[in-house]
Amino acid sequence: MRKKQKVKINGRGGGIRATIYSVIITLILILLMSLAVKKEYISEDNIKASLIVINIIAAIICGVVSGCGNNKLVVSIIAATAYSAIIIFIGFALNGTIGNIGSIMLILTMTVVISALTSRINLVKSNKRLHKMHKK
Repeated sequence: MRKKQKVKINGRGGGIRATIYSVIITLILILLMSLAVKKEYISEDNIKASLIVINIIAAIICGVVSGCGNNKLVVSIIAATAYSAIIIFIGFALNGTIGNIGSIMLILTMTVVISALTSRINLVKSNKRLHKMHKK
């Protein structure tokens, strides 16, 4: 006879996982963007807009991945802040300068707000329904 195991839907580390996924997606998209600039699919005038779009995509991923717990709003804000700090640190490490304070505040504000808004998307309902169907 098989024992029924309790499936944890909202495990620990949602914020860490969200931050890691967002950084990985950002690095992949920046690599693809640099290849597109090199192949001249994107002009150098559009690089700033492309970076903003990449940051928005990463913030959405950060909010959705971290939005599966009880404190999903707080976790998504912390994850977005950590993501922004990592991205700003990588930029500092590559350039050697901290950059424009306005652009840093733009990155931080945009990431936190978008992540907080997308953390309200509830993926737990669909996961519970899937687990109930799997038990039968």
